[in-house]
Amino acid sequence: MLGFFYKDIHKTRMIMSLILGVALVVAAFLLTTYYFYGAAGEIENSDILMLPLTSAAAYYLLFFLLDWAMQDSFVGEDQSIWQCFVMATPGTMKAQIQSKFCLTIFLNICMLVFCELMDMIACLLFGDMTVSTAILPVLLVCWNLTKSAFTLPFMFACGNKQSNAIKLIFFAFIVLLIAVYGLFGDISWALHGNILENIRKFFIEGNGIWILGIFPYVAAALYYISYCICLKVYRKGLENIE
Repeated sequence: MLGFFYKDIHKTRMIMSLILGVALVVAAFLLTTYYFYGAAGEIENSDILMLPLTSAAAYYLLFFLLDWAMQDSFVGEDQSIWQCFVMATPGTMKAQIQSKFCLTIFLNICMLVFCELMDMIACLLFGDMTVSTAILPVLLVCWNLTKSAFTLPFMFACGNKQSNAIKLIFFAFIVLLIAVYGLFGDISWALHGNILENIRKFFIEGNGIWILGIFPYVAAALYYISYCICLKVYRKGLENIE
């Protein structure tokens, strides 16, 4: 499996370099923003709440870019030569699947460490830990693992190109759920007072604390189930590749 993992790292090295460059630019922007706000002394509450929101947008961008690296690791593996090699070599299919799942975890853990360090330095520059968004990168890791749990089986079964259409359907479904909740659900928490402060209270003081506690376990369980499914569907997917 280590050989396949090295192969995936080598294939995605250019994409990883670009993501690292974007991450450094984002980090420089965020740290500079926190430093100047901290040096300004007293600022309005609305400005303080905008800092975590800016960090949240930056973190989501960085974790979103990891999908780019994962897609790049599948490039060329839907060709007949690779198909014959994988099917003819004992243990190769399992090692290939393990490599992709380990690569997803590796990329997310690296981004998690980077974002947590950036958040800690930003809070030190600002001089107040109340603007910390340390929990958000953890939630984004869980979200990425959950998303991968649904998309990786299709990538192994259908190939990289066809799975992109399935990903679009998955995201469209998530957007539809959010839209339905916005139309028919209880959104009073977003209409009264400051929305960012209400979200913070929901996850810290309200029922949202249960979501924070359960989400990592649910993500891990779904990820393992996805791995087991991939072991079943990968051979069938290779046989369907022309």
